[in-house]
Amino acid sequence: MTKKIYRSMQGKVVDFEALKARNELTVAVGNADMNARGDKLGPGGKILKKREEVVAEYYEDNPNAQPKQNIPPPPPPAKSTVTPKPEVKKK
Repeated sequence: MTKKIYRSMQGKVVDFEALKARNELTVAVGNADMNARGDKLGPGGKILKKREEVVAEYYEDNPNAQPKQNIPPPPPPAKSTVTPKPEVKKK
């Protein structure tokens, strides 16, 4: 994964990957009841369900929402390089 390091208008370096990692367990602002990672939180900020469990549960309930996989089609069968000899009719 590429590092997302940017320079602000004032010339300060901002590393978004480090910022995300540092605030991963911080409770989100508002009434979302989750942290920045996506875990469901209960009273006191305790993790009730991890993000992986929430995603797995969603895909169990919505089978048509499965992400499409980009699998290339199989290559066509190779053509035979051997040509059959034509039959010669005898008189």
